[in-house]
Amino acid sequence: MGNAFGRDGVVTKIVEGVVPGGGLITGPIHAAAGNPIHAAQAAVAGFGTLAGAVVGGPVASLAVGAGTTGLQSIFTELGLEDQKKDAAVASLSSGHSEEAAKIVVEAGQQKIRENVHRLSAESGGRRRLRSCHGTYLRAYDWDLKVDMKTGNPESWENWYIEDWKGSVVFKAIHSPGKFLSAHEGSKDVSLVMHHPKSWEMWKPFKNDNGSWSFLSVHGAWLSADVDGRVYTVEKCREWEQFWLEWW
Repeated sequence: MGNAFGRDGVVTKIVEGVVPGGGLITGPIHAAAGNPIHAAQAAVAGFGTLAGAVVGGPVASLAVGAGTTGLQSIFTELGLEDQKKDAAVASLSSGHSEEAAKIVVEAGQQKIRENVHRLSAESGGRRRLRSCHGTYLRAYDWDLKVDMKTGNPESWENWYIEDWKGSVVFKAIHSPGKFLSAHEGSKDVSLVMHHPKSWEMWKPFKNDNGSWSFLSVHGAWLSADVDGRVYTVEKCREWEQFWLEWW
């Protein structure tokens, strides 16, 4: 079977041709499948927000437009349970599109929970973050500044990445503890010295090339430019990919 989410895939055709605002649906579906570049931002809040907002509308329309073959493609693409797939198909076949949509959304919720916990655990530990430019994320000892260091990494480029129930926090090696924080309403990234709160939480996503990308609670990606600056941006491209090295 081909890729249901590709340019000519059944889900893409249905969403683009039948469902207004279809990106709200394909976003969480892509994220549940572990595809951060396509749609992680739409899934920051997981399937829960989507379910509360549109289960009776666009998601049900998606189920109707997809038909039983489309629903089977969705469940197969996401690697969801056959039992739930059969239940969704049976509900749709009997005319209960909202029930079918609810099953899809709830299955997606569970898949996202499983993925984020696995990824946060996998990315954790004593790590260095190397950008696509070959530079390393550096935390300064005497102030709250961060930037990217050229050359071989030293102690200031050592971080503790800690798993926080599906998110991660970046703790600098310095004492007392300093944590990487994304500012709301700006692109700024800096260190803070208080106990980690929401601004210090990042969602980890693993890319196909083995690198990692990190999404802030504000829906922006950690980024490093060629001049050594660190900030957040709206879209995830090459500069938003980091390789995690052990130290």
